[in-house]
Amino acid sequence: MVDSYFRLLFEASPHPYLILRADTVFTIVAVNERYLAATGTQRDAIVGHGLFNIFPDNPDDLSGSGTSDLRTSLNRVIIDRHQDIMGVQKYDIPLRDGSGSFEVKYWSPVNTPVFAPDGGIACIIHHVEDVTEFVLHRERASLESAERIGTVEARAERMEAEVLRRADEVKRANRAIKTAMAKLEQREAELAQLNERLQELDRIRTEFFSNVSHELRTPLTLILGPVGKLLASGNLTDADRRDMQVVERNARLLCRHVTDLLDISKLEAGRMALCYTQADLTRLARFIASHFDVLALERTISFRVVVPESLPVQIDVERVQRILLNLLSNAFKFTPEGGTVELSVVSSEGRGIIQVRDSGPGVPAHLREAVFEPFRQVDGGANRHHGGTGLGLAIVKQLAELHGGKAWVEDNQGGGARFCVSLPLVAPAHSVVAPTAEMLDAQLDLQAVEELQILSPPALPAQHRLADAPLVLVVEDNADMSAYISDILGLRYRVETARDGREGIDQALLRPPDLIVSDIMMPHMSGDAMVEALRGHPELNDIPIVMLTAKADEPLRVKLLKNGVQDYIAKPFAAEELLARVDNLLLERLRSRNLLRQSEERYRLIVENASEGIWLVDGGNRTTFVNPAMARILGYTTVEMLGTPFEQYMPADEIDAWQGQLRLRRQGETTHYQRRLRCKDGSLCWCQVSSAPLLDAEGRFVGSLALKTDITEAKLAEQALHDQEEQMRTVLENVVDGIISIDSKGCICSFNKAAERIFGYRADEVIGGNVSALMPAPDIIMWRLIAETEFFQMAV
Repeated sequence: MVDSYFRLLFEASPHPYLILRADTVFTIVAVNERYLAATGTQRDAIVGHGLFNIFPDNPDDLSGSGTSDLRTSLNRVIIDRHQDIMGVQKYDIPLRDGSGSFEVKYWSPVNTPVFAPDGGIACIIHHVEDVTEFVLHRERASLESAERIGTVEARAERMEAEVLRRADEVKRANRAIKTAMAKLEQREAELAQLNERLQELDRIRTEFFSNVSHELRTPLTLILGPVGKLLASGNLTDADRRDMQVVERNARLLCRHVTDLLDISKLEAGRMALCYTQADLTRLARFIASHFDVLALERTISFRVVVPESLPVQIDVERVQRILLNLLSNAFKFTPEGGTVELSVVSSEGRGIIQVRDSGPGVPAHLREAVFEPFRQVDGGANRHHGGTGLGLAIVKQLAELHGGKAWVEDNQGGGARFCVSLPLVAPAHSVVAPTAEMLDAQLDLQAVEELQILSPPALPAQHRLADAPLVLVVEDNADMSAYISDILGLRYRVETARDGREGIDQALLRPPDLIVSDIMMPHMSGDAMVEALRGHPELNDIPIVMLTAKADEPLRVKLLKNGVQDYIAKPFAAEELLARVDNLLLERLRSRNLLRQSEERYRLIVENASEGIWLVDGGNRTTFVNPAMARILGYTTVEMLGTPFEQYMPADEIDAWQGQLRLRRQGETTHYQRRLRCKDGSLCWCQVSSAPLLDAEGRFVGSLALKTDITEAKLAEQALHDQEEQMRTVLENVVDGIISIDSKGCICSFNKAAERIFGYRADEVIGGNVSALMPAPDIIMWRLIAETEFFQMAV
């Protein structure tokens, strides 16, 4: 409504206006009626076209510079972002009569920028005043005598001459600006090419980090997996165990560095998106802090967590998990034994403030900005005391800014440093906020703590595979990884392997597995394409799928989960974790199947013991199921009826009616009716039928369900009552006396033939009317007294 109102004001303005897009050709996007009248143009003919294509220079005026002067003014508006007032311009307008001629015109233009909400120039308002008559009048007046014009007009002429002189100066200045603008446009084009090149290099760098992440995580998994098996075997000497623990610890550390490199690349390229969820910052802080309790105890560090009872927030939980982990890891890394670390969360002015205090060496004032730069460390150089890539705090800062917050560091009271992160409590407008957060990545927590602590993984219990154990299909193109996964799962399950998605589908169709474990990046057919193809086969639709991949791609992960993947584990992974997740999925599938079988058994018992007859027929109208009640009604056994055509139980004169009901069911309608059926002994029985269509998962008709009750006795009783009523009606119609049935209000209910002869009325003329119409006036009062007490018949 408001937009329409302002558009009406724009259209009705008495001044000529043109709205131009701030592009290279200054496209006309809107024009009001006054401008159309001044230039003799039509709206449809100019809107959507470039300004100088509609209004070119007059080719007959060799000195004309209207287009160049106007273009210079418009470019000045874009560069200076200010209004530009031009001097009087001679800018002839082409006539619209097809002659190709131009009409001499003088204008006084003003160009004004209009800014968008983001600060850019949305459009330019081009406002002109037609001063042609004024200029031409002055030109004519200059030819006349100054004495005849008068002193005042002569002064006005001098002033006008001064205005025109200054306009000429403006033109020369505009030409100089035009030359400068041409050089600037050339420079901008060069800068645009450089920017495109930088963006391409940034894309290549991000893709490189993504590929490096995949190439590094696969061998890391193959390092951590066998090392974990050796450590869990119990066959190592103490020295060998220590060596293997070093290998394991450093492999996990390398994994974390790879993740940090990939994340910082995505953040700097602006390719990391946030997935907002409703969460409790207090609960998240306590959960992350709990992973550092053992470390604090081992190093005699006083570790406190000071948080409110609850602090609801809308955040990307996984990203804030990284912020908390990196801040706490940094604090524990620089805090000496016997020191203190404190994690606190407070709420202030619509923002959640995370603070981590430590009693370490602190951060010098001149390095408080530098510590948040990638690869920068306070104790850098060859002699540094602490390892790391210098990416932890850089990731903290950029993740905070991605949330619309900020990160900073300041001195801690009593020594050390206090790192602070401020996050908005509410997601930005128009953001999609999920109601609950997904499960946190436990690997991040483990890797963060293991960098500071030596961990010993729990030993795997020995398992013996049973001949009837569930079958797991492993789809992996890397032979070593496929063998490693098979060894892990082979402790408890039967395992088959496939080298790519296409082979995986073929094997799954040949021998449906109980669960599939698959990589994503594979030749011939990728894992995500395989999942989509598998879900297209109804017989494979309920098979759980676990994706194991080194490709850190958030949109792909969400897509896979939406397409029916039950779990998603990033490489490298722990053998215990893989087994636990596979165990849980197979246990849940077994539980679901048992519940389904129990449900089916309950319904089978209900159906078989129902007192009503239940009859199932397929799309070809053949009997697929009858319960004992239905068979008993017709005098058959259930075995005798299975597979028989439904038509053999229909009376010949009702087959067409049954076929009509079948057509309605095929159209998806539920029908209710009464029909006769032929029993085994040849007799007919009446049944009350409620028939509903049976549809498959695709909505196609595959049969119908009918509930039937033997209503033969009810039908016979109904027929007997009907015959009795007909007999009574015949008797009453043929008696000699006139009989009139009247209700308590005196309304006539029936009127036999004798009454018609007596009163001279037909029954249809009096039924429904009041009996008082048939009585003399003195008898009406007595009639009413009687009629108030009972319902009766009058014999006349």
